[in-house]
Amino acid sequence: MFLMPSKPIFLIPLSVIVPCDPGKAKHLFSILGISTWQFILHWFAWEKLIMRYRFGRVEPLAFKNELKKIFPVLNKHSNDKIDDVWNQM
Repeated sequence: MFLMPSKPIFLIPLSVIVPCDPGKAKHLFSILGISTWQFILHWFAWEKLIMRYRFGRVEPLAFKNELKKIFPVLNKHSNDKIDDVWNQM
């Protein structure tokens, strides 16, 4: 029988270690054509999608496809461009 040692394990979110700036990503997405009004209008869908993506509940390609459904202006940009903007955060 295999027993785990009784030492505490600490889980630290990556965002605590790696700087994360959602405001910068929002600004860069605005350069791709998403207006502030669109962010406000679709705030809950945007936030829900980001949380699902951060917790690994949606695959990267599905994330970009859902992002394009929320913000149709992104359909004229490649997935690589969307990745570049997302990774600037």
